[in-house]
Amino acid sequence: MTMDDMATRSADMAERCNFFVGQWLDVKDTVNQWLEATVMEVSADRKTVLIHYNGWPTRWDEWILFSSPRIAPFRSRTVHSVHSPFISPSPVSLVPNAPFTGEEDVRIVLPEVNLMLQRIAPLLGQLQVLCEDQLELEAWEQEEGEEKE
Repeated sequence: MTMDDMATRSADMAERCNFFVGQWLDVKDTVNQWLEATVMEVSADRKTVLIHYNGWPTRWDEWILFSSPRIAPFRSRTVHSVHSPFISPSPVSLVPNAPFTGEEDVRIVLPEVNLMLQRIAPLLGQLQVLCEDQLELEAWEQEEGEEKE
């Protein structure tokens, strides 16, 4: 593949990119380390994005071309610590012009939450019975221990 082919391919990929403010990405910093980052701004010509490296001061923020090989989808180059595999990432940057999601999101997910609660209610009832049985057993064992003394 020639350099011209690579430039054309890169330009085609940049046209297909649809970055938005608040989006999380993996970005290679200026010392070639992949870090989690947040899109803080998208240029009016939709060719560059202002990147904020999560957890770093704003002085490290930088404008990067859409077509840059330094930009990758979130969690494609960075990984969670093996010591906290179940912890979800949380935003560390305030993005004042991020898209508003609105109250409608709750209405969309509420039926699913309700269905989930209905499904686990019997399991919680069974758990309660097991806990009560365990408490009774512990009380009985304690009484038996006191009688022997």
